[in-house]
Amino acid sequence: MHTLSIDPAAGRPVAPPGAATRAAAPVARRRPPAARTITALKVGVFALSLVPVARLAWLAAVERLGANPIEHITRSTGWWTLAFLALTLAVTPARRLFDTPWLLRFRRMLGLFAWFHAALHLTTYLWLDQFFDWGEIVRDIVKRPFITVGFAAFVLMTPLAATSANRIVKWMGAKRWLWLHRAIYPIAILGVV
Repeated sequence: MHTLSIDPAAGRPVAPPGAATRAAAPVARRRPPAARTITALKVGVFALSLVPVARLAWLAAVERLGANPIEHITRSTGWWTLAFLALTLAVTPARRLFDTPWLLRFRRMLGLFAWFHAALHLTTYLWLDQFFDWGEIVRDIVKRPFITVGFAAFVLMTPLAATSANRIVKWMGAKRWLWLHRAIYPIAILGVV
């Protein structure tokens, strides 16, 4: 066992010889899961991501959406949009925190499911709530500006979903693609608003 000695000139403790090099030694990287395991996890995440829609379909089939089914569907799809946005944003910090770079393979799927739930949310509003009555929609937007904020978030999300394919990333170039996909941060803020 090493003991600390005191540097008489500085009056502070001095680490034992070799302590600095031991602390700076790189930590061995964890082995990523096998490709088969990642594929199975992706299938599981995909299936779980469809559960909110399956639940809504089941509740509609058994007439358990409550007194205002349109509001129930609207709130549910909106909540799941925010949940998937949060999951998408959580991938990078989780990857860094747990030293699991393979988690990035799930970020695109989670982001696309965020867009999917947002599209369901918007469709519910336009079709089931307003029956595509554009005059009523305009009056509703004037009365409730948060609809405009939500629509702006959806408009910003759409290019992210449209540019998620590998060949589009290659065509755009990494810098431009990354610049575009940084829009996820204002989108999340708009979604919460």
